[in-house]
Amino acid sequence: MKGRIGFVYVATDPDYTAMALESIRSLRRFWKGPIALFTDQNLTGQHLDVDGVIVRRVPPAPGLASREIKLRLSSITPFEHSIYLDADTQVVAPVDELVALASRCTFAAALDIERDARKQLRRPGDAEELAITLRETSGVPFYNGGVIAFDKRKARPLFIRWLREWRRFRTFDQPALQRTLAATGIRPTTVPVLFNVLFPWYGQRTGGVVIVHLFRSTNLRQYNGFLSDARLALSHPLLAPVGLLRAYARFFLHALQRRLS
Repeated sequence: MKGRIGFVYVATDPDYTAMALESIRSLRRFWKGPIALFTDQNLTGQHLDVDGVIVRRVPPAPGLASREIKLRLSSITPFEHSIYLDADTQVVAPVDELVALASRCTFAAALDIERDARKQLRRPGDAEELAITLRETSGVPFYNGGVIAFDKRKARPLFIRWLREWRRFRTFDQPALQRTLAATGIRPTTVPVLFNVLFPWYGQRTGGVVIVHLFRSTNLRQYNGFLSDARLALSHPLLAPVGLLRAYARFFLHALQRRLS
């Protein structure tokens, strides 16, 4: 099935596939058009309770290897114009403006809250990639890869270079995107931040939010916790501080548990 415009997801383990299905359910409240899900999970009718979803099986790609599938989307998406959403997103308002942007742009993404790759590439084994990325990308904006819109044909050269850059180190896709932009001189159309609100760090932006990105979720349990916090924060302005405080407490508790384990 091919269409002019649609939303696409990539999810390659049980937890992230469950998150993607939850995101798709939220999207379906505001978007009646086609949605494609690329997954390595064998989904049955009881799992896929949302109409109009095209499911494409992909080879198993655990962890960061799933980026390879994401960066091949310009070749495998069934749509002329695609809007990619990370599995850990929730759509909370109409997406008409984002769809309109996707129909006319070559490649679009929202700026990240960070200015460069330092916080992503902070493991001991990331030192070489970080040094190269900082050296090659001076003055190039750092975009978040959680919500992107692209033209399948026009954006293909960017995706080809992006995939090549990612394969140099096979870690995160955002530093690879920044190096790609530096090498090619391409400048994406900037997606308004309300279409990619990184929760809880952008949590103070509770008015006009369209897509919440629960980007600190690394498993389904964390995702469900942050989702509960985000829903509380967005339910009423007076409850926003409570939801945000809960989310910050949850994040720092997870960080402490990782340090102690």
